[in-house]
Amino acid sequence: MLGQSKFWADATGATSVPELIDILRQHGRGSAARGPIRGFGYEQARLGRQPTADDLDTVSSDRSVIVMHRSGHGFVVNHAALREAGIDENTDSPEGGLIGRSEDGKLDGRVFDSACDLLTGPGGTKITNHGPNFHLPDDPETLADQLDIAQDVLLAAGITSVADCQVTPRELKTYTMLAQQNRLRLRVTMMVLSSHFDALDNLGLGRRGDGRLELGGVKLYVDGSVSSGTAYIPTERCADTEHLYHSPEEFTELLGRAHRLGLQTATHAQGPEAIRMVLDA
Repeated sequence: MLGQSKFWADATGATSVPELIDILRQHGRGSAARGPIRGFGYEQARLGRQPTADDLDTVSSDRSVIVMHRSGHGFVVNHAALREAGIDENTDSPEGGLIGRSEDGKLDGRVFDSACDLLTGPGGTKITNHGPNFHLPDDPETLADQLDIAQDVLLAAGITSVADCQVTPRELKTYTMLAQQNRLRLRVTMMVLSSHFDALDNLGLGRRGDGRLELGGVKLYVDGSVSSGTAYIPTERCADTEHLYHSPEEFTELLGRAHRLGLQTATHAQGPEAIRMVLDA
């Protein structure tokens, strides 16, 4: 994700929607002529409001435009991206996710948490109700280049050991490829996302790995993000945006499955009921 950010438009400093649009437009001029325009790091509190699909249509009406929320828990996309993802007025929000709509019921461009599966395309990474999906498709060499750049950034700061807390087969293949090519210059501990328990059976690494790459355990999610407004903190207002990824019974089974494999767990939980679910499990 760090290396990926070096290829996307940096929207972390945007303080208004027009400024966000200008950042994305400038990035679009320098990216592939017909490829998607991608950005990251917007914060609706800094912008004054949520950006919308209509706003992003002014960046491009025919190219896919997506910008990730600073929490990583979702995106706002333009209408071209909605069409590309097959999202229309009849598409319901999935369990543990949100497809945003305005007061008149029209799609407003928000695609959050488990709904992000729709943005990765037919052959992309799918994590269903196990967390937000920011694993957008890229070819293997592009992913390797992104990881090389991330390693440069971290090593320049004196950081030599990291934990990746959301590993899917996309990341697993990239880390393994770089390790085999002697391009892995960091010590990496992988936390495999709970949607991909089956990948653990084929990992080929012991708990101690090979010294540079090791399995650290399983990453789980219970609810969304406070900053994006999707954490499960029920109130009379905005209750339609707040959600849990799992029932208490399902989460307890997932946690137990990890421990039966002898693995530690790390769980994202922000609302009080979500935290209680973790403690009870």
